Amino acid sequence: MEKSKPAPKKTPAAAKPVSPKKTAQAPVKPKAQKKPPVPKAQAPEPSQEPFALTPPDKAPEKKALGPTVRLNVEVPEDLQDRLKIHAIKTKSTVKDIVQAVLEKNIPRYDG
Repeated sequence: MEKSKPAPKKTPAAAKPVSPKKTAQAPVKPKAQKKPPVPKAQAPEPSQEPFALTPPDKAPEKKALGPTVRLNVEVPEDLQDRLKIHAIKTKSTVKDIVQAVLEKNIPRYDG
C-alpha cells in the first residue's frame, strides 16, 4: 500500500497593515426647520342638543347600580368628536354622558 503524503501545512497569512485613521469628518446635515403649528379645527356648535346634563358639581349623588361591565360600541367618527367636545364643555366624562343617555332612554325591565 502506498503511503499518502501529509497535507502541506498552511502558514498563517500575514496580518494586514492597519491603515491610519482618516481625519475627514462626515458632512453635517442642516438642521430641520420647525413647521408652523397647524390650527385646530373648531367644532361647529350643535343647533340643538339631544340631551342635557347637569355639571358634575350640581349633579345628584350617583346611585350604586351594582357591578359594571365594559360596553364597546362603534359610532361614526363625527359623533365621537361631538361626544368628546360635549364632555369637555360640560366638565363631565364620556362615561357619565353615555350612562346618562342610556339611563334616560332605556326602560328598566323587571323579571
